[in-house]
This record gives sequence, C-alpha cells and structure tokens, in this order.
Amino acid sequence: MKFKLLLFAIVINCYFNIGLFPQTFSGGDGSENDPYLISNITDIEELTNLVNVGYSISERTWSYGKHFKLIQDITDTVKIPIGKFFLSSLRLAGEFEGYFD
Repeated sequence: MKFKLLLFAIVINCYFNIGLFPQTFSGGDGSENDPYLISNITDIEELTNLVNVGYSISERTWSYGKHFKLIQDITDTVKIPIGKFFLSSLRLAGEFEGYFD
C-alpha cells in the first residue's frame, strides 16, 4: 500500500511540475519561425526541468528540434545547469537537443 501511495505521489508531482503538456514559456510554439521565448528566470527553470528530467517524446528528448530565443537579459542566478546526463533505457536522458538563440 505504501508503494502505491508513493508511486501516486510521484506521478502527481511529475504532472504538476512538468505537466503533460509543456508550457509555452513567454510565448512561441517552438518552431523555427516562432521559437519559444525566454524572458525570465521562470522560463529558464521550466526549460531546465523539462530537459533534466528526461521528459521525452518517443526516442528523443522533449527539446529535440525545438527552437528557443532569449529575448531579455536574465540577471537572476541560474542554479541548475540545463542538461544532466544519465542512462535511461539504453539512451542518455537529460540532453538539450534544441536550438538556442
């Protein structure tokens, strides 16, 4: 019973932290012509969370082929790097595989 409660808590935590559908940051849809807009520390933290947990679609990480654009200087300290590597089902998870302008 404790295991089921723990598993339920983890699933709920993942749902509310990374969501089933990633947010749109400060705008954009992630395409080359309309990149996700990064304008504040919250956007960077969201990107970090999505990349570092290894959230994936099929065999690629969530960021694969997506475009991001920094539209404003961020002066807050970013405490966690984007991309941490670990083996997950015979592939590296937590890689940033997008384009960052």
